[in-house]
Amino acid sequence: MSKKLLNLLLVIMMLAVFVPTTLAAPPAQEGGQDYVVVADDWLSKLADKYLGNPLAYPAIVEFTNQKQAEDASYAEITDPDLIEVGWKIYIPSAEEAATVVAAAPAAPPVRIAVFHPVLGNTYTKAVSDGVEDSAAKLGGTVEVFGADPPFDAVAQSNQIQDAIVSGNFDVFVVYACDGNAVVPDVEDAIAAGIMVVAADVVIGPDARTYEPCCGIVSYIGRTGIDHGTFLGEMIVHACETVEEKPCKVGYLNGAQALTIDQDRVEAIGIVLEDHPDIEIVANQEAFYLQDVGYEVAQNMLQAHPDIDVFATSGDQMMLGAEQAVIDAELEGEILLLGNGTGERGYEAIKEGRFWANYADIPYTMGQIAGEIAIKAFRGEQVPRSVKNDEQKPPHPPDGPIITQDNVDQYEPQW
Repeated sequence: MSKKLLNLLLVIMMLAVFVPTTLAAPPAQEGGQDYVVVADDWLSKLADKYLGNPLAYPAIVEFTNQKQAEDASYAEITDPDLIEVGWKIYIPSAEEAATVVAAAPAAPPVRIAVFHPVLGNTYTKAVSDGVEDSAAKLGGTVEVFGADPPFDAVAQSNQIQDAIVSGNFDVFVVYACDGNAVVPDVEDAIAAGIMVVAADVVIGPDARTYEPCCGIVSYIGRTGIDHGTFLGEMIVHACETVEEKPCKVGYLNGAQALTIDQDRVEAIGIVLEDHPDIEIVANQEAFYLQDVGYEVAQNMLQAHPDIDVFATSGDQMMLGAEQAVIDAELEGEILLLGNGTGERGYEAIKEGRFWANYADIPYTMGQIAGEIAIKAFRGEQVPRSVKNDEQKPPHPPDGPIITQDNVDQYEPQW
């Protein structure tokens, strides 16, 4: 039996469990219909659009081939991953699709391990929740691990190696402590027959690319350069509202030892090269802590009492800076730019305390990572990379920067 056929049969078996619930949801159609393939079509996309479930694509294959046996105008689908523009296919109704899988036994769930740099915070929990929700929908089990001590690359390596040896997992979703240090562990997992999906942190020697390295199936997230570009653009827009030039900015950095923070700072600098009337007068680490953010902002205000804008790589630090501004009796005189838009950052935007905020979407990222993990294991085509910044929704139509103009079009995910 060919690998393609085996993968197809496995998906058909899974549909016995999941099609009855998903087919009832819109946009499932009432009757079957002929369809001519156009550019950028693929079968799981059509199944999702017309049957309400991307895993229902084997029903399209089955019914199209039945039609082709009687009418040569229909295409014969021999490989579900390859369909051509201009092909005439048949998309069954929900009821017809259900008959294909009614007698099929359930396939075993895909076993997923999720590795985080830390547990116990709302961000990584949102990522885990997203993976678990996709697993519940598509047929998978999830076990979550967090580095202990937090953000310790060696601890994460040990957890990954133990999981490889256990033989209990089909796919790893890795949110790396260190995207370069984890490469040998990823390679060991793949050598052991375990698929790997990377989330939030680029894995490999080049942290500025979305192209997965080392045999990784897919990367879901962003790069520090892209993220820093958004932060730089936020600074530019904020400074446009400042009358007296140059516009003076204090930047609360996360941890300069982190590659992503180095890349953010570099990208901000590149954006500001075209704006000589904007000056970063202070750049200091606050280590993603509110109390340290308070102290750092106090120091900046003492050295530069004429700061116009505070920007940061983390809402926690900006909440500390906000208190420093209040204590200095400068509330309303300094624009505050956050990053993350968790519940507290979201409320700060809604209440007008923050001028703008970049929105992270950890739940959506986890949801996509879980979906890709399961589909890849079952032999379906999956994207090589997914950019968080392009997910609309949950981001508003104009992108991931949240202001009072679009805050009602966004819901925080952590």
